[in-house]
Amino acid sequence: MKRLMIFVLVLFFQSCSWVTDFYIVNRSGKNIIITYFNKQSKNLSNQEIKCFLEQPMVCKEDDIQTGKCRTLKPAEYSYDKDKCTMELTLAPGDAVKIDRACCSYTGPGSFAPLGSHIIKTSDGSVRYDGTELLNAFEKVDKTLYVLYYR
Repeated sequence: MKRLMIFVLVLFFQSCSWVTDFYIVNRSGKNIIITYFNKQSKNLSNQEIKCFLEQPMVCKEDDIQTGKCRTLKPAEYSYDKDKCTMELTLAPGDAVKIDRACCSYTGPGSFAPLGSHIIKTSDGSVRYDGTELLNAFEKVDKTLYVLYYR
C-alpha cells in the first residue's frame, strides 16, 4: 500500500510540471554571432568551475516546436570553459536552443536568469543580461519561449 501511495504521489507531481525550452531565432536576414555567458557554480572544495552549458542545438525556425534540431559539431562553435562562454554564428531563419527550464516555468518571475547574451551583426551588437534577457523572450506556448532577433 505504501508503494502505491508513493507511486501516486510521483505521478501527481509529474503531471503538474513540464520542461520549457528557450530559443533565439534569427529573423534579421543576415548572419548573427551569438555569445552567451551562462550560469556557473564553484565547487568549494577544489574551486572547480562547473558551466551549465550543453552542446548547442540548431534548427530551422519552423522546426523548433517539433524538436527537429541538430547538435553542432565542436568545429561549428567556440567554447571557453574557464569563462563559461560559447559563441556561434546563426544563419537567417535558423534557431539555437540556449537553455531549458524545469519545471513548470510560468514567466520571468519564476526562474533564475539564463546568464548574459550578446548578439552581434555587421550593424552593431545588443546585450541582454539576467532578467532583461528573460523579458526579451516571447511565450509561444507553455513549453516554448523565443527571442526573435530582427
